[in-house]
Amino acid sequence: MRTRKLILVVLGAVVVVSVLAATTRLFWNPKANAEPLPDALVVYCFHPAELCSSCEKIEKYTREVLDKSFAAPMKQGRLVWRVANYEAPQNAHFADEYQIVSTCIVLADGRAGRAGKWKNLQQEAWAQVDNKKAFQDFVRGEIQAALK
Repeated sequence: MRTRKLILVVLGAVVVVSVLAATTRLFWNPKANAEPLPDALVVYCFHPAELCSSCEKIEKYTREVLDKSFAAPMKQGRLVWRVANYEAPQNAHFADEYQIVSTCIVLADGRAGRAGKWKNLQQEAWAQVDNKKAFQDFVRGEIQAALK
């Protein structure tokens, strides 16, 4: 009788813990609370909490490209610029979603029929970061191709 009671208590505890774990995951999942992509091409600049000089260049050079070459699509809302710390708890899901390991530019498409498509420009961006013109030509070309 005592063994049966112990088993029931243990099983009850397992059920309670399982329900609590599932509920906690449901309400505390950062991705579940993430803002959906707008109906536009989103140009993200993801960076860690501490930025190095190359990280700052990547953000600055990309912003210059957007301001000089894509002012009209940005004003129309077809192109959106967002900067985010991928190490912040509310943004941690981006690291997995977009395969982020360091500062990078990600093009994420939220437009109808293209939603879910994305491209991480990290490798080429880092290869060109010390050559401003090459970096900006590369980023401009990738954005132009993605907007088509």
